[in-house]
Amino acid sequence: MRSSCINPSSELLLSHKCWMGTVDDPTRWQHIAGMGSNCTLHLGNPHEPSDHPTLVEHIWNQVTSSKWTKVLLIVLGVSLVLALGGLSVLGFMYVNVLMQLSSQETNCTKSPECSNGQYACQLTVSNGRTWGIWGFKDMCPSGMFASGFSLKVKRPIGTGDDTALNGIRLHCVDLSKGPSDSQKNTTIESNVGNWGEWTDIQWCHSGVLKSFQLRVESPQGDKDDTAANNIRFTCTGGDVLEGNGTNWGNWGNWSPKCLGKGICGIQTRVEPPQGSGDNTALNDVRMFCCD
Repeated sequence: MRSSCINPSSELLLSHKCWMGTVDDPTRWQHIAGMGSNCTLHLGNPHEPSDHPTLVEHIWNQVTSSKWTKVLLIVLGVSLVLALGGLSVLGFMYVNVLMQLSSQETNCTKSPECSNGQYACQLTVSNGRTWGIWGFKDMCPSGMFASGFSLKVKRPIGTGDDTALNGIRLHCVDLSKGPSDSQKNTTIESNVGNWGEWTDIQWCHSGVLKSFQLRVESPQGDKDDTAANNIRFTCTGGDVLEGNGTNWGNWGNWSPKCLGKGICGIQTRVEPPQGSGDNTALNDVRMFCCD
């Protein structure tokens, strides 16, 4: 563009208006109203400035033409779809977390024994194996709750038949008599496998056990099966305790939380010895809650 301030008329000069013409077409002018950086550009012949749009208006007319309108609409549409998609994913994740938390809080299964006050509900998990039979229920004395646990574990032997987790003991305390220790607890256990040694007791720093999670190995076909390998507990005081078990398999979902004060009983599913066959020992467990 070539620029030159000219004097098309005395009226324009008095108004401090100058004109800019293009190299290709000197008869087509751009009118600048005002002076310097404060000028407003106009398109058209200098003798008819009022009949033509300003440069800003000209650019806006180009942007809002049918071609640019389509481009803008496409960009806006894609942006809107991406934004809605992101919000949908976040919403789904949020609802899923809420459902899991709600399930853990409310799905403690009521049991027939509730009517006689023995316990309020039972806790189960979905990943236990099915070999063996359910043993007897063993309950803490009335008014006592499990505040600690220990495990019977057969350590890996390399070659041969591994059985991993064989038994679970709960250590019941009377919360009205102060902190738990080895002199103030009663031990309960259900069926126990024949192999392994008992680990040290793990205690809640405060409160009692209220939910659990089981580590279980899936069926191995012709290879060695071990079924349950380890267990975790949460405490009403906020602790998460992990047993000193073995590492085959995967952790399943947490059980629901006790509706009552805490865990007060246990029942285990243990496979009896299989002779020369494949032994798995402890396969599954249920916990019971008391008010």
